[in-house]
Amino acid sequence: MLNIGDGDKFALSQLGQEHVQASELVELDWIAPDQALRDNRTTLALLPPQAYMLHELSQFRRWQDLARRAELLDRTVADRSMEPVLSRRSDGRVVALFPGDRAYPDMQENERPGDADLFCREPHAPGLHRMEMDPAPAGGFLATNLIRTVTYGQPRL
Repeated sequence: MLNIGDGDKFALSQLGQEHVQASELVELDWIAPDQALRDNRTTLALLPPQAYMLHELSQFRRWQDLARRAELLDRTVADRSMEPVLSRRSDGRVVALFPGDRAYPDMQENERPGDADLFCREPHAPGLHRMEMDPAPAGGFLATNLIRTVTYGQPRL
């Protein structure tokens, strides 16, 4: 849970300021990223962009730490498209490949990764930037697992 104290005027001012399209909203609840990821294991279906951001946000306990991390990002990398390529494995799980993953296809040549490229037997192997997940019955995905061993979008130090 991000720690937002009474003195954090900016963060407090953002509460209740959600702006969403009614067609995209089923239910609105303000919960911590790590709680959302726990719920994602069983009941809360997510799409890859939301799951990815929750995995990123769950690393921080205070919004000030998140703001400091954002200041360090290499904007030339962080501003690039993060469009995932979804592929179904032979075991039924879906893999979202992100730019930088060794199996991310060259879209100009209409490549698709093979089944062997989608299985991650070594989660610490170099060149991985993907999310493994299970299709949810009503849409979206459950049990998302982010695997990243590339430095795509990481801070400049």
